[in-house]
Amino acid sequence: MVIPVLQAYDFNWRTDLYYWGQDRLGSLLPALAHLFRWLPVHTVWLVSVLQWMLSAAALWLLTDKLRPLFLRLLFAVAWLMPFPFFSWNLLVGQPYTAQFFLIGLSFFFLYRYREFRGHALKKSFLLGCSLFSWMLSVWTNDMSVVILPLFLLFILQPSLDMGKEGTSTVFRFRIPFEMSRSDIAASFVALLAGVFFLLFAKSQAYQFKYTVYRVSDISVVTDGLFQLFNEVTRAFAFRVFNILVSVHAWLLLLILGLTFLSGRVKNESFPLSNLLLFSSVLTFFALLFSEWVSLNSFQARYFVVPYYLLLLGIFFRICCMQAGRIRLAATIALTAAVLLSAVDSLIHYPWAATGDKHLSFAEHRVITTRLDSGAVLGTYWNSYLLSAGDPGKITGTPKEHEPIRNYDRMWAASKMKRIYLVKNNWLDSFPDTLTQFGRQLYRNGAPFRFEYLELCEYR
Repeated sequence: MVIPVLQAYDFNWRTDLYYWGQDRLGSLLPALAHLFRWLPVHTVWLVSVLQWMLSAAALWLLTDKLRPLFLRLLFAVAWLMPFPFFSWNLLVGQPYTAQFFLIGLSFFFLYRYREFRGHALKKSFLLGCSLFSWMLSVWTNDMSVVILPLFLLFILQPSLDMGKEGTSTVFRFRIPFEMSRSDIAASFVALLAGVFFLLFAKSQAYQFKYTVYRVSDISVVTDGLFQLFNEVTRAFAFRVFNILVSVHAWLLLLILGLTFLSGRVKNESFPLSNLLLFSSVLTFFALLFSEWVSLNSFQARYFVVPYYLLLLGIFFRICCMQAGRIRLAATIALTAAVLLSAVDSLIHYPWAATGDKHLSFAEHRVITTRLDSGAVLGTYWNSYLLSAGDPGKITGTPKEHEPIRNYDRMWAASKMKRIYLVKNNWLDSFPDTLTQFGRQLYRNGAPFRFEYLELCEYR
């Protein structure tokens, strides 16, 4: 949460389009928070409230066509109370809420485009907005580009014959509208604008880069697949630490079987459910071959996107089933699966007893009130956390030879008259003098302590 708070306070619309130090995960949340910085609230509160507002908007947009209301409420429970290892969609600084919000926005514009009966240019504008929203979701999380071809096929393939009704060979859904030349032009402009925006944002990103597109060495991929296969088989064999995960997995498998037993559909949710299910499979395999995921040992938190695409696809699949015993059984099983994850979320809330020795933002706020205006140098987290307590008063940056995420902030801090050094995880003791970023610093006064942090002023 630290980087979004600092970015929201002083957002640079050219270099801050991605979170500091990387060219992936677009910083939509701090950009929006910066627009409301004039409100008399701390930036932490601003970012937190906007995170929950984006989450609520994502829920509403993604389930706009989901019927009945019970299924919408059930998906809200699944979104807000998942298993702890899938709860990263709720965290500030993770891309998932912003990504799903923009995907939901693209579906919102697409359905308004299909329902619109007014002027042709206004209708084409809605289609352009839908595609540009999807391109922005690629900005927030590169994994959206994997399912962009499916989304384009969902929209465009049946209508490329310029106005004749067609049938999609993939989604088996007869499109009841015609695509005009202005629709195609609006689609092209939206996609082109999205590509140019992505190229600009990546070109302006800071130098500490990650590349999610880089494919892992094949041996790493095979090792990861073997590890993943073992975990999946352990889950289905009830040999995992949390037995509720095994029950949840079997229930989802049962639901998929029940939904595929019912081949009859009664509304347009069927092609959307297919899009979501296919997208879940594509993103799953794309993540398996991503170097970033392999470097972090294929942790479950990186598979939040395929999990929720799968879950949403199942919800829409049930929505379009004919009423009867199969649909009732699938709904009961889905309800049980969601409630199991909710119960587990309450029991094993991921931050309830972590034992991590970190101070809260409120405690860092108290510390910064006792400091004079200046800069803070220390390890990565200590410097940024102290600065986030009061971004207008304290300019924090990692010490020399640490990963520097924002060079402008580093040079601004190094030129300040008063610089506080944080001893923790860096110095054995405070020396009389030391050099940082080419500047000779001299100790000014005795060290002092706040909670577990030891600081000393230098000039």
